[in-house]
Amino acid sequence: AAYRAHGDRFHRIASDHDRLWGYREAALEFFDRHGIPGRLSTCIDGMFITHNLHNPLVWDNFERHVRQVVRAYGNHPSIMMWSLGNEMMFITSRLASNAEDNLRWMEKAQHLSDVAGELDPTRPSFQDGGGDLNRRGEVNCQHYSWPSGGSVPTESYAYRLREGPWVPTGTWDRSAEQYAWDGKRPLVQGEVFYYSGNVGDMAWIGGPDVYRGKRFATQAAARYARIGVEGARWQGVTGICPWVILPEAAVSFEPRAVFVREHNSCFRAGAEMKRTIKVFNDGHRDDPLTLRWRLALGGEEAASGEKTYQVPPGRAEQDVIVAALPDADRRLDGELELALYVADEAVFEDAVPVCVLPAGGAVEGLEAEELCVVDPEGSVQGWLEALGQPFTPAASVAALPEGCTVLVIGRDALPEDERDGMANALRRFVEAGNTAVVLEQRRPLEGDELPAAGIAVAGPGRDHAPRPEFRAAGGQSGCIAFPVALAHPVLDGLTEGDFFAWAGDERSFRLSYATPTSGAISLVQAGHELRLTPMMDVRAGQGSYVLSQMLIAEKLGVEPVADRLLHNALAWAGARAEAEPGRTVALLAGEEALRSFLDRTRLSYEPAADLDALLDAGADVAVVRATPEVLSGLAARADAVRSFCSRGGWLMLAGLGEAGLADFNRLVGFEHRIRPFRREAVGLQARTDPLLMGLSDRDVNMVSDEILAPWAHLYWISEKTYTAVVDGREIASFARGSVADVTNGMVNDDFWRYIRYLNADGADVEFAFERPETFTRANVWGSGSYYWMKDVELVFDDQDAVHFVLEKRTGMQELEFEPRPAGKVTFRVVDHYADPPTQDLVGFDNFELYRRVPEDFERRVVLLTKPGGLVKYPIGQGGIVLNQLDYAAEDTEENVGKKLAIYANLLRNMGAAFRG
Repeated sequence: AAYRAHGDRFHRIASDHDRLWGYREAALEFFDRHGIPGRLSTCIDGMFITHNLHNPLVWDNFERHVRQVVRAYGNHPSIMMWSLGNEMMFITSRLASNAEDNLRWMEKAQHLSDVAGELDPTRPSFQDGGGDLNRRGEVNCQHYSWPSGGSVPTESYAYRLREGPWVPTGTWDRSAEQYAWDGKRPLVQGEVFYYSGNVGDMAWIGGPDVYRGKRFATQAAARYARIGVEGARWQGVTGICPWVILPEAAVSFEPRAVFVREHNSCFRAGAEMKRTIKVFNDGHRDDPLTLRWRLALGGEEAASGEKTYQVPPGRAEQDVIVAALPDADRRLDGELELALYVADEAVFEDAVPVCVLPAGGAVEGLEAEELCVVDPEGSVQGWLEALGQPFTPAASVAALPEGCTVLVIGRDALPEDERDGMANALRRFVEAGNTAVVLEQRRPLEGDELPAAGIAVAGPGRDHAPRPEFRAAGGQSGCIAFPVALAHPVLDGLTEGDFFAWAGDERSFRLSYATPTSGAISLVQAGHELRLTPMMDVRAGQGSYVLSQMLIAEKLGVEPVADRLLHNALAWAGARAEAEPGRTVALLAGEEALRSFLDRTRLSYEPAADLDALLDAGADVAVVRATPEVLSGLAARADAVRSFCSRGGWLMLAGLGEAGLADFNRLVGFEHRIRPFRREAVGLQARTDPLLMGLSDRDVNMVSDEILAPWAHLYWISEKTYTAVVDGREIASFARGSVADVTNGMVNDDFWRYIRYLNADGADVEFAFERPETFTRANVWGSGSYYWMKDVELVFDDQDAVHFVLEKRTGMQELEFEPRPAGKVTFRVVDHYADPPTQDLVGFDNFELYRRVPEDFERRVVLLTKPGGLVKYPIGQGGIVLNQLDYAAEDTEENVGKKLAIYANLLRNMGAAFRG
């Protein structure tokens, strides 16, 4: 039943089945009786480079073993193919030999297939991961060959083919190109995707959400697996074996299915939606397959259709769905729902996202003399004319008419012979308080050409690592990107899904910038660990650059998101007043570590002699080391602080400790608890808050350099992100006693060492507080590595017990009860589910406990992250920001870079100025 549910029609019959059934013959008899076909693996394995291929006896023994296997098991109908060795060529031959020897071992490996063919001419054979042995084999079997990174999804549906045999480029050429398919023989994907759970490896396709935990990273992995499987099947490849368990990708293995080729999701209102589909019948029956589709937008049906296909077994039929889209004056989100029926039985169901974006008009109030366009290629000017937007064409940045405040530099409009002069003129234009929108360039502006430090085009890609844990994305171009500053006006009306492949050739950015640690606000990120920033806002003087290597100019009128981005940029630039750079003052209490850290952000600030000077300086931003003495002084000057903030000033308090808590609480008007930061998950809580513009969960997710699971390339999460954190509505982690491992925000899926195991027959975990609270609800996460928790209780002050029955599943489960005052809450395990016997344990992954807070709490206290290491207290037009980042800790280079980026973005969003 599990085999059928997985849609697995090409099973790998290997040594693990010997363990399950006791011996291989029993496993094969089971597969024969139940009609489970697959490839049979021998005991020859080269994964760990344990064979000396120079020794002739090794090859003699290989041949003897192949003869034994084929003779012993050749009568089993479940065997479709012989896999004569696992990664003997892919690892042992390729990595432990020079190219000349590697070619010799290919010849010898082909001899093993010849031997198998003599004994069994009815079945093909191959080396798992060895390709086609340089065009000698009748089957090409690849390992870890799926396209990745910048080539997805395009090349997932059209593999790069290579004609003729592989010719090494040098003595030690170990390129996986030697295994490339020629499209002329069957392709078997023996192992094509291994996902260990390292969340950063999924960021290129899952975006910043993956840093919120393994559950989100697994969703991204499933999306990649779906693209990989569906793309392979689209090309007629059916021997597919991903090396993962991803239930959300199982739909791609359904034998009777319908897939959509395109991955862009946005359309212009009133336009036509076209989706290329392919209907598959990889079952054994020739029943007619009826496709029923429905387009729902904004909660209402916009179109529907039905068509019956007569697809023979083992074949597929391609078609196009066409639907007229409604006119709309607002964004409409929805889905294209697909269902495949045999008679009245649904055999396949799926849905893909669709959105309709309203057509924009001319930007209100932006006049021709204010908007100038340097666009020798002409795409921007043509788009503006069609939009009815007044503008003034300009031949050069050096020849702008008086009154120009918004400048658009079109595609490839920086000729090499004028580049230096144009870059300098552009700098003067921006620093004077204007806005320049620089669209995609063949050679983007970078380095000294810009007034901000650290802006550089990304280096070469990382797509060709020999065998990475997951084939990392990277490089400079791609189809998949993610908005990371949704509060920025340039991204108004857009969502994360809008940047996943664009119309046309699917490419959405080219020659991206590297993600900067300071000097800019990242608007869009992409690539391995989101280390690419193809669109950013760079503030300079009183003005701003919007640097975009998103293919906006190239896809105007083709991709609605490109249209929207340029329209938003013009509207923002046209409405933007000259932004006078904010003055920043700092009172650092003589702390050298904080001074040095601020200097590394390139913050432009003046030292303040004391608190009176700080508050009376007429500054816009004040950075203060939150020592007990300083906090006492600020609390005594609470009225002056409120006056400073009310007029738009921001006071950043860095490094609050226990000793200063009472005065801090008086200052912000809320009775916080504080505790040391420990090894725990950190995530953004207010992701669209303007102060977090340019930051994502990637930035606050930090890992240490201490290895946790070497086989999975996993490291412990950092215990140096913050120095200490304050509480909010949820306070379980602030209880006294041993609660760290059940309140760290981690679960068993992240790794088993992060959680606690309790006695399955009964156990208590106490959450005691120094002052009573009125508790309103709780959340619990459990896991089933051993027994699942079933009956649990919350006991308030050792007297009032509330009983709950948990579901047998992972994920958060809410414990709802009438509000109760208490100083102690005990989580009690009463009983577990009667699963097959195992160790007498239950997994207690994580626990949250919520208390009653004042009705205006969310308005007065904004936890920017959980736990509360970054907290905003709005006051008038400005406010106070608690910043507990551990800037003084010895940390990894990557984590230090993230802390610098957080500081720089927070201060920039407050209005602070930075040195170029």
